[in-house]
Amino acid sequence: MHPYIITEPVVISSYSLLIFIGILLAIIILKRKTNEIPFYDSSYAVIIASVGAALGGKLFYILQNAGTIISFFKDYPLKTALEMTLSGGFVLYGGILFSIPSIYFVSKTNKVDFHLLLNTLAPSLSLAIASGRIGCLLAGCCYGRAYDGPFSIIYPEDAISSVPRGIPLFPSPVAESLICLLITAILLLREKKKGSDGAFSLFLLLYAASRFFLEFMRGDEERKSLLFFSTSQAASIAVLFFLLFVFIKKKLAKKQKNK
Repeated sequence: MHPYIITEPVVISSYSLLIFIGILLAIIILKRKTNEIPFYDSSYAVIIASVGAALGGKLFYILQNAGTIISFFKDYPLKTALEMTLSGGFVLYGGILFSIPSIYFVSKTNKVDFHLLLNTLAPSLSLAIASGRIGCLLAGCCYGRAYDGPFSIIYPEDAISSVPRGIPLFPSPVAESLICLLITAILLLREKKKGSDGAFSLFLLLYAASRFFLEFMRGDEERKSLLFFSTSQAASIAVLFFLLFVFIKKKLAKKQKNK
């Protein structure tokens, strides 16, 4: 566990560095692909989407932990409360949700097709998440439940996060990172054969399905629940139902057109 790369003269956290690397990798694979969208437009969209994702991820974190954050402002001076709030985590689904209108904004300002841009960026988004989850591993967040099996992770006793020390845990961040790398590979291979059409929907399908099951192996206490599921599982279910709705709607429209 290495939450910080350096602490002097400036503080650079491992999580921030891995997010930055993820953005760079996302831009690099755009450069290496043959796209219908100019590289300038797609790389600019990655940067703007990253800003939107950061805002969305933080906003959802604040909403998800509203009670705790309200207590910060009750119990501490304003500056301290703000620092504690901003130093907290991000909710990935909030980041994904806010990245979509950010990409739409770029499509309008740069006059490129929104759906084509969204589909073009799907592998980049998946790769950025893969890198970010390694940042989670180094920061000691998003950790797994107790698990005494292959590839378990034991965090040291001097770990500074709330992660359980000295006991084997399921490697949740690593597992999600590997899954996102696999999704990236699937999207890139599919793009070579069939083009990018439908790539973002496929990304959502694969990520939501895998995230739903991975959540059963998460152990971090900061997560909230909704009925029988974690909030991320509830979000995954919502995404899957939305994709099913879109699929049925397209099928019915196609049938109507062929009549």
